[in-house]
Amino acid sequence: LVQTEQFSVVRYILVPLPGVRTPARPPLRILLVSASVPAAPGLDLERERRVIESTWKLSGSARLRVLTRCSLEEFERELELDPHIIHFMGHGEFDAQTGQGCLLFPDRHGQTFRLGAETAALLLDNRRSLRLVVLNACETARALPERPFEGLATRLVAAGVPAVVAMGEPIQDAAAIAFSRSLYQELARRRPLDLALCRARKTLAAYPSFESRAAWAVPKLFSRTREPLVEPPWRRYVKVVLLALALAAVASGLLAWKLWRHYDDVVSGARLVTHATLENGRVVEVCNPAEGWSRTAQQAMHDIERGDAQYFTKSRGKTTGRILLLVEDGELRLQTEADGITANNLSSLEPCPRREPAAPIERALRGATVPRGALPEPAAPETTRTGKLQLDPPPVPNQEKQ
Repeated sequence: LVQTEQFSVVRYILVPLPGVRTPARPPLRILLVSASVPAAPGLDLERERRVIESTWKLSGSARLRVLTRCSLEEFERELELDPHIIHFMGHGEFDAQTGQGCLLFPDRHGQTFRLGAETAALLLDNRRSLRLVVLNACETARALPERPFEGLATRLVAAGVPAVVAMGEPIQDAAAIAFSRSLYQELARRRPLDLALCRARKTLAAYPSFESRAAWAVPKLFSRTREPLVEPPWRRYVKVVLLALALAAVASGLLAWKLWRHYDDVVSGARLVTHATLENGRVVEVCNPAEGWSRTAQQAMHDIERGDAQYFTKSRGKTTGRILLLVEDGELRLQTEADGITANNLSSLEPCPRREPAAPIERALRGATVPRGALPEPAAPETTRTGKLQLDPPPVPNQEKQ
């Protein structure tokens, strides 16, 4: 069943911790911990490191940091860099009497240090960047039925690690290397973790050279989340498309609002007053130089009374609404928005710019009456002594010399 891709065999652990963590965005930060202890049998950890590095190098979606001779102090310092994946390759032990598992680390004196499940859980507790821990060591998935959280993998999940891949039995070195290659090849292709583990198990089942034919059953997956390990590429594109659609909707809404206001102004004949000229406290002229119109107070009042046009100013210090100009007691006054009380406070506007008087010729062209003598008299043509007009001879084209 575990070799069937239609089903996922996952040890889902219910713990009183929030299990939802957003998928990690590439490039992934992967920490390879190579712990070689002198008292334990030799492992080809250098070959496993090269296999993992070559797998991720092809995809280019991960940044790897390698601790070749890892001590516990160096491991703690590397955790401050917030890795997404921690891959431990080395030796593990399980005590059947106490039900506790541990990892073997070398100390500074060249001796073997056993990192227990409780200490490992304290080191990895509250690491918000961490998404996966791979314990490629013997018996790291074992636990006693009566004390399930004393095991190494279960204790890490209970401490808050979203997913842990561990080994339930002793595993051959060659099988461990083949498992790492297949697992990370699938993860580099953005496969889900359970599917990647299933295909890695099928790889172990296809190798006939392993001492144990049941090597495919050794890897175990412990998880407390259903979120994918790596953010799918389509999710980022969906976010960009949704953001673009939202911005387009806002822009189209603002454009529609401006067009409606402009259409409303055109239909209702509303005119925006930006300048007003006052004499002795009375409005004598209103205008808008930007729109190119100017009306005297009498003309504006005539338009308002007949309903031909409306005049308004923008409210100061507010974002909505208009202040209409009303006719009251034969004067133009401004109606406030708050309570409708009219007040002649158009003095806050700048006066209308002065217009230069039109030239006499321009007034004549517009049909205005020009007083006699205002236009210059045209010059009379010169005459000769014979009384005939003196006209300039037509120009003679250049002729080539004979």
